[in-house]
Amino acid sequence: NEVSLNLPVFTRILIKTATFLKSFWIYFVFFIFLIYFIIRSFSKTEKGRLMIEKIIWKIPILNDFFLKREIINFSKTLATLIKGGVDILESLNISKNVLISINMKKEIEEISENVSKGGSLSSSFAKSKYFPYLFTQLLGAGERSGNLPEMLDKVGDIYEEDLSQKSARFVTFLEPFMILFMGGIIGFIVMSVLLPIFQISQSIR
Repeated sequence: NEVSLNLPVFTRILIKTATFLKSFWIYFVFFIFLIYFIIRSFSKTEKGRLMIEKIIWKIPILNDFFLKREIINFSKTLATLIKGGVDILESLNISKNVLISINMKKEIEEISENVSKGGSLSSSFAKSKYFPYLFTQLLGAGERSGNLPEMLDKVGDIYEEDLSQKSARFVTFLEPFMILFMGGIIGFIVMSVLLPIFQISQSIR
């Protein structure tokens, strides 16, 4: 007598997924590349960059990494230019170009304008929406002591160390989830293969 067996759900899902990928993998790859090129082209426009930046600022962990990387690049560049004898206003205008954030660039332009009208660098940055309190305080200390470039370098080092520690903690936090995710995929494949075998052995008995 022939025994009619229904394949387990996991096995049917695996077979259908494999069949789909075998038949349509080239379209799937094409779709991925198409999405990539659309996003890449869109991100080159100002509207696209603003939209992507808006999304980044709303993601808690990502916005912190993004902001600190911007502060590090800006501080180090500004310190190098001032050390080289470049005028403070020119240094600000050049340093803003290392920033990815359009909003931060616009803010630097406002700060430059305020400094050109006689405002101090630290008081101008104190009104900033993006540069944190620590940055402003260290900037003020550098102005008062006459060691502005050294203080800007120190600011960059502080945020670089902080970013390095947070990156290490994030990777440590992420590792167990990656292991669970990969374990789940492997477990799904193993169950999909073994369940029909168990089902057949049970029906023979």
